[in-house]
Amino acid sequence: MQRFTKFFTAAIAGLALSIAPAHARVEPETEQLLNLLSASGVRVTYNHPTHCNGEVWGTYQFAGWNRQMNLCPGQTIDAIDHLTVRHETWHAIQHCVNVARRTPANTPIQQDVDKLAAVVNQVLSSERVQWIKDAYPQEHWLVEFEANVAADVFTATELIKIYTDNCVAE
Repeated sequence: MQRFTKFFTAAIAGLALSIAPAHARVEPETEQLLNLLSASGVRVTYNHPTHCNGEVWGTYQFAGWNRQMNLCPGQTIDAIDHLTVRHETWHAIQHCVNVARRTPANTPIQQDVDKLAAVVNQVLSSERVQWIKDAYPQEHWLVEFEANVAADVFTATELIKIYTDNCVAE
């Protein structure tokens, strides 16, 4: 797990310094990522009437290893929907890492808050940080900051590898 934390920090910092990530983008590999999640036991729903009430683009929820990703694209799929898949996938990865580390569910993968804050400040606008603070209870801020950063800087292909390395039993 220590290896992963170093990888995350280096990858995020390197990307944040080298490019200005376009946070909403369509990626053809998103379908492959969703197939991997489904194959590994994450139930993926689309426009579920209970979870898609017009207020969210998606959610990731779990009870033990009973995991579900709810995606709310509406009638058309766009770049925001692809971003949502990457964001919710990061929450699935956080879940796997926290189970393996035996850390609380609201613990970000990058546990060094100063390092996480530095990356958040490089990648996310101050308006987006404020939106997260307004939208979520404080105990969720760190995992939400991290998931927003990951959704911006990682591609679906990179998330396939990270998810496989941390969440798929060999």
